[in-house]
Amino acid sequence: MAPASIEVDIPVNVSATKAAFSTKALKQSGALDAFESFDPTPITGREFPTANIVDWLKAPNSDDLIRDLAITVSQRGVVFFRKQDDLTPELQKELLTRLGELTCRPAESGLHIHPVFNAERDDQGDDHVVSYIHQKQTKPSFVRNKDLAPDALCPKKQNTSEWHSDCCFEPVPADYSCLRLTTLPATGGDTLWANGYELYDKISEPYQKFLETLTCTFEPPGLKQMCDAMGIKLYTKDRGNPDNIGDVIVTG
Repeated sequence: MAPASIEVDIPVNVSATKAAFSTKALKQSGALDAFESFDPTPITGREFPTANIVDWLKAPNSDDLIRDLAITVSQRGVVFFRKQDDLTPELQKELLTRLGELTCRPAESGLHIHPVFNAERDDQGDDHVVSYIHQKQTKPSFVRNKDLAPDALCPKKQNTSEWHSDCCFEPVPADYSCLRLTTLPATGGDTLWANGYELYDKISEPYQKFLETLTCTFEPPGLKQMCDAMGIKLYTKDRGNPDNIGDVIVTG
C-alpha cells in the first residue's frame, strides 16, 4: 500500500538528522563480478540474467555473495533475477534474513509482517511473513488504493495511488523486500520502478534546499478503510520489530 507524505510544521536540522542515521558505507568484496550482469537503465536496477539465487545461498563464499547483493540493491534500488524456479518461500525468507544480518539490520529485528497481507487472511497461506498476491482470491476480496473513497489528501481516484515504497510507514521498516512471480501473462506484467534520488537531483537547487527544511510523517491513511471494506482486522502484534506494534501505524 502506498504511504502518504505529509508536511509537518516543525523544521529539523538537516545535517544533525543525517548524522544521527549515518554509517560508514559498506564496500563490496567483488564476489558478484564472476556473474553476468547488466544495468537496464543508467540510474536504477541491475539484472543477473543467468545467476541462481539458491546456488548463491549454498556457495562456500555465500556470505560474500549475499552481502554484495545487499549492497547492490541499496546502490541500484532493485536487482532482477530470472527463472528462479527452485527458490521456495522458505529460501526467500533465508535470503531476506541474511541480506539484513550481513549488513546493518537492527539486532532486534526479524522479517516484517504486513499489517494486512498475512496469514490471518484466508487466502494468504499459513506464514505471516510471506504475502501472496493473486487474481483468484477467496474472501476477503482485494481492495486497491484507488478504489477507496477520496479523502483530503487525495481528492480524486487515480492509478498513481498505487505507487509506493514498501511499508515505510512502520517505525522500523524492512531493509529489503523480495517479490517472486510464479505465473506470468503472455505479455506485460512488468513492475515499474522510479528513483526518488534521481528526482531530487533533477529539481532546482533552491527547491532542494526548501525540501531539506521539511520533515514528513508516513502513514497509510486508507489502511483501516481497506480493512473495513475487506472485513478484516489489522495485525497489531510485533510486525518484525518490537516498535512495530498496535493499530496506530505512523512514523516520522
